[in-house]
Amino acid sequence: MKKIIRRKSNKNETGDNEILQPWKVLVVDDEPDIHSATALALNGFSFANRKLKLISAHSAKEAKQIIACHNDIAMALIDVVMETDDAGLLLVRYIREELENQIIRLIIRTGQPGKAPERKVIEQFDIDDYKEKTELTAQKLFTSIRCGIKAYRDLMAIENNKRGLELLLNGATEINRIKTRSEFLEGVLNQVVGLCSVGKDGNGDKSADDPTGEPPEILVAASIDKSGDLSLCCGSGAYKDISKIPKEILELYETAATTSPALQAHNSKTLCLPLATAEQKIGFIYLENVGSLRDCDVHLLGVMTQQFSVAFENLQLFDKLAVSNKNLNAANDHAVYMLGTASEMKDRETGNHINRIVYYTEAIALKMGVEADLARSYGVSSMLHDLGKLGVSGHIIRKPGKLTEKEYEAVKNHPSLALKILGDNEWFELARQIAYSHHEKWDGSGYPEGLKGEAIPFPARIVAVADVWDALLSDRPYKEPWTMSEAIAEIKRSSGSHFDPRVVAAFLELYEDNKIQQIIEMFPSK
Repeated sequence: MKKIIRRKSNKNETGDNEILQPWKVLVVDDEPDIHSATALALNGFSFANRKLKLISAHSAKEAKQIIACHNDIAMALIDVVMETDDAGLLLVRYIREELENQIIRLIIRTGQPGKAPERKVIEQFDIDDYKEKTELTAQKLFTSIRCGIKAYRDLMAIENNKRGLELLLNGATEINRIKTRSEFLEGVLNQVVGLCSVGKDGNGDKSADDPTGEPPEILVAASIDKSGDLSLCCGSGAYKDISKIPKEILELYETAATTSPALQAHNSKTLCLPLATAEQKIGFIYLENVGSLRDCDVHLLGVMTQQFSVAFENLQLFDKLAVSNKNLNAANDHAVYMLGTASEMKDRETGNHINRIVYYTEAIALKMGVEADLARSYGVSSMLHDLGKLGVSGHIIRKPGKLTEKEYEAVKNHPSLALKILGDNEWFELARQIAYSHHEKWDGSGYPEGLKGEAIPFPARIVAVADVWDALLSDRPYKEPWTMSEAIAEIKRSSGSHFDPRVVAAFLELYEDNKIQQIIEMFPSK
């Protein structure tokens, strides 16, 4: 791996060890001498290479204010009798019940045991130890502090692991919902940032389990095209502006893709996690300034990265499926168009009638608030509205004069013939509704079922207006084409009898906006 340019150092002036944040211990006591004695007894205290920082509060009220500003306090040594005889005990209850802080270790330290009997305090208050000031020698104080901080560290580790696992599980769900590659990479970045932030409070204060206090700078990179070139990346911190990412880091792409789960280098200050599946290399996640991450954090990042890789592979499969579905839908639409055109060829010389019906139907549906995809489906399905005419004799359809009663019954049978042709395939459900019911009338005088009002399928009500409008304007063997003003007058007259008034209202709005005329210009009669 090529040398990566370093930005910051967490080393002290000698360059030997990292400067780790100290453990915070709150001393709550109204006697100044107690604060001085505690500081003297704990001078030089260190645990896990981290020193101690004592924070003094001289009353329970002051302690509440301090805790509000520092939610990473590891321990509190609390006197009982301060501004009131039970001020310290009420402070304990406040921390445990109101703040719901179960992590901080609490030790009651009293000079007046008679006012707070040990057994009663232990039974009624959630504390971790009870000490009389007379028995708390420097050595015992040292031991109590060490045991308390160790317990705090272990509890924080459990809590952070729990939060990390929750984030891991929730993150997997969220990532798998994303359907675009750019959003996917941003989602990966957000999940990694979230996992690296476990252990910090909501105010951005550094927790005792985040010793360096510096969040990692993170870069997520992945190839998104067939060439395999690294063509998209996103990052946080110094890597937020992807145009300024050093070339050396981008060259990690090749290294990361051939490396096992995690590659660490440069005094454990950088971490490179490959995004790859068994079949292909995808990219990598690069983190700089990872000194604050524990081994379990790195392990969780590794597990998360594996999930990202699988999710990315699924996203690619989703893309391929979407393309296949798009092609399949296009082929299906074309087949439907040809079938619809065939049904119209008995009395029309052009397929433009079909095209106009499609656009009228879709436009009316959109005007009535139907979602775009569904409106488009209405339009496509309308192509087959007269499919049943394939089963009606051509001489009847092209007859210039009035039909006999028998001939008219044959024509009225074409909705039922359409049902037989379409069968029971779910893909043709809308087409079946339209083909079978577009001759129904709002007042119940239509056919084949004599359905009335809302009982008529909604898409069929839309196609009924579109079909009649286009028929009025068209040249037929039995009539001359009407003018637009004549046809509009007929549509208005038939509102509430033949047509759903709401569909007519939407159609008239489109006509007033010149949208209907534009469709006619797009697909003129020949």
